[in-house]
Amino acid sequence: MTPEESKAVAVLTGRFETVVFTSGRLATETLQPGALGAVDSVRLAAYVGRFWLDELRPDAGRSLAELSRSLLVGAKDFRAPSGPPPSLGGVRSTKCFVFTLRPGARYDLDARLASAARVPGMPDGRTGKARQQEGEPEPVSWFAAPAGTAYVVLANDLDELRAVVRMLSTSGPPGAANLLDAPLLAGQSAWAHRRYRIARAADPGAAGTKDLSPSAIALVVVPDVKSNTVRVRLHGAPGDTAFVAKLNTGSFLPAFREVEPGVWESVAVRGASRDTDAEMLLSVLYLLGFGVFL
Repeated sequence: MTPEESKAVAVLTGRFETVVFTSGRLATETLQPGALGAVDSVRLAAYVGRFWLDELRPDAGRSLAELSRSLLVGAKDFRAPSGPPPSLGGVRSTKCFVFTLRPGARYDLDARLASAARVPGMPDGRTGKARQQEGEPEPVSWFAAPAGTAYVVLANDLDELRAVVRMLSTSGPPGAANLLDAPLLAGQSAWAHRRYRIARAADPGAAGTKDLSPSAIALVVVPDVKSNTVRVRLHGAPGDTAFVAKLNTGSFLPAFREVEPGVWESVAVRGASRDTDAEMLLSVLYLLGFGVFL
C-alpha cells in the first residue's frame, strides 16, 4: 500500500468495526451482476458508495472510481432492515467510503455533484439522498467532501464524515492500523478485516455475530482472483471450539478448521454451481456485517 492508503486504513480501522480495501482495477472496474467472482465477497460492500453518487449523476461514481487508486469502506453499528414485516432487505449500518486519488488526479465536487446541496459548515462538501431501498425506512442521506488533495470521502453520517476528513487532512502518520494477519494482507489488491465488538452489538442477528462467542476477536477475508477462492480466517481464544462448531452448522462456507492456536480457516472455491456460489458469497457478506434478509 502507498503511504496515503496506509493512512486511510489506519483511520478507518480506528473508527469502524469492518474495513474493506480494494485497489487497482478491482476498485475501478464496473460491477457485472451476472458474473460475480470471489473478489465480490468483499467488493460488493465498496460499490454502495459508487451507486449513491451514480444515482445523482450517471457518471459521478464511475468517474471518481476511475480517478482513484483504491477504494476503502468502513462500517459499524449494524442494524436489521426496517419496515413492515417481514422486514426484508440489506443490513443497515453507518458507512464511510474513502477514495484514494491517483497522483495528480482531481475530482471536482462542484462540477460533478453540482445538483447536490452544500454541507453546512463545509464549503467543499456536498449532500444528497440515495434512492430508498428495501429495508430502509427512508432514503439514505449521504455527505461527500475532499480531504486534502489525496482523498474524497463519502459517508451516510455527517459526524463521521467530518471526523474522517479531519484525520485524513492532518499531516503526519495517524499511527499503525490495528490489523490481524497483516503479513497476509500486505500486497493484496482486495481484503476485508473485522475487529469484533460483540458486547456492543445491539442486534447480533443483523451484525452477523449471533453464532459467535465473546472470545471471537476478528475476521479476515482475502479473495484470490486467479484461483477464484475466498480465504476466511476467524481469530478467537485458543480452545474455544464450541462457537466454531455452531458456526459450521449454520454457514454455507466449507467447515472452519483450526490452522494454528486460536485461528480457524475456511477456504471457499467458487464455481461449483450458481446456487452454491451465491450462498457462499452471502455467507461471507453476512459475517462481515453486510448481510441480506431474504
